[in-house]
Amino acid sequence: MRAITLAPARDAHSGFVWRLRNAPAVRAASINTDRITKAEHDVWWELRTLENNLVLADLWIILDNGAHCGYVRLDNQRDANWTASVSIAISADHRGRGIATDVLRRLLPSRARTIGYLGLRATVRRDNPGSLIAFLKAGYRLQVSVDDTWVTLEQDMARRRP
Repeated sequence: MRAITLAPARDAHSGFVWRLRNAPAVRAASINTDRITKAEHDVWWELRTLENNLVLADLWIILDNGAHCGYVRLDNQRDANWTASVSIAISADHRGRGIATDVLRRLLPSRARTIGYLGLRATVRRDNPGSLIAFLKAGYRLQVSVDDTWVTLEQDMARRRP
């Protein structure tokens, strides 16, 4: 039986997150497709830790029966609606198993509510059907798209039961 869980990211996870973020398929699906150097990652990691203490961002490691298989991150959009931007990455050997959908539907909303977020937003490349399907299956609604590359999906947690 598969058990998908989230663990708060700790310093020991920094290398895992850096390697996964730099995986070609993850970079291709990211807003910033550049390779991230270890030095850049280390600065970001330190800032993320400081922001996390201020409840502006959060990062969890996704575990599949205890094995690291991805990460999911919330970034405060600093808007009046207390919306968080969602970023999720799943390692290649765990894709296509419904893990992202499970995290987005079952695990992430309760953690986002605990922080105080009322909505979640994802910006996804149109040519990334795996992510689009995962967000749609998890109950996110497609918003009006502003260009040919990106689509925005949102989940209003005020309407969703815990």
